[in-house]
Amino acid sequence: MTWWVSSRTLGSWLPNLLSLLRGVLGLIIPFMLGAPQARWHYLATFLFFIGVFTDYLDGHLARLHNTVSGFGKIIDPTMDKILILGPLAVFAALGLYSPWWVVVIVAREAVVTFCRVGWYLEGRAVGAERLGKWKFAVQTAVVIAGLAFFLCDGAQVPESLPQILKQILFLLLISATILTVLSGVSFFTSNHLHFQSRAFAKFVSACGVGTFPLAPGTWGSLVGALLAWMVSWNLWLHLGVLAGVFWAGKWAVDRLDLSKGEDPGYVVMDEVAGALLTFLGYSMTPARFLAGFILFRAFDIWKPFPIRRLEKFPGFWGIMADDLGAGVYAWLLLGFF
Repeated sequence: MTWWVSSRTLGSWLPNLLSLLRGVLGLIIPFMLGAPQARWHYLATFLFFIGVFTDYLDGHLARLHNTVSGFGKIIDPTMDKILILGPLAVFAALGLYSPWWVVVIVAREAVVTFCRVGWYLEGRAVGAERLGKWKFAVQTAVVIAGLAFFLCDGAQVPESLPQILKQILFLLLISATILTVLSGVSFFTSNHLHFQSRAFAKFVSACGVGTFPLAPGTWGSLVGALLAWMVSWNLWLHLGVLAGVFWAGKWAVDRLDLSKGEDPGYVVMDEVAGALLTFLGYSMTPARFLAGFILFRAFDIWKPFPIRRLEKFPGFWGIMADDLGAGVYAWLLLGFF
């Protein structure tokens, strides 16, 4: 058995492995930052710099061996987002800045990644643009400033240093948010023709999971419940996400021309919206999450009066109305949990 590989073979898979490693680090680092012991904070900082270095190294290796792939164009920016968003969320939770800064950044990154995956599945790999790379660089600077501020706690540093770092952090955060919005506008403007395909409209209506071979409605309900958990800390944010899902579903269904009352199994935007409605205004606990999920699925399958009649509405309204009705029933009962 041969235990070595050629440089060509190594160059073909190593960049993507480095990207995946960056994503794994991004999932681990927030837990380290949340630990009370300072040694975990130092380790988290070290691992963050390792993750940033892999972003340079994977691109360098891919170009060196001429192995830039469609999958690499998707996985590289996606793992960047995981590495950055975790620490940003932790810093917001610790009160370094308002969580609304993170909401803007997360919203842009989530929508862009969703679009990239949908286009990749139909054979169109859309990588990061130059403005997106600048955005990542400034977001990285925000995390580094936050880590520096974080490490000042309990360390022997000048008294003025934490305040200076916090001011730098805030200026960088403003810059990162502006670049995040501008890069998002640039991304959607540059790729506006991709939104016209029927395949992408189907992907949107499926919310990425409706094409799974088993229980697409259950998967859609789970996506909606997870979204509800993420936004349950603010009622207006919850309503905004629900309105966004409703609009995206209308946009997709109109392009699929389901005006004759069709409700294909892959369309699960209605389940996502119904699950979001189920948890509206409730604080989230594991028990309430499980109860709400089960209640919504039960009413969505059972369809008690007058839910079944709501399916008779034409097109998008019939697709959405019965699941929203199931969400109302589940919402009423969830108050007892």
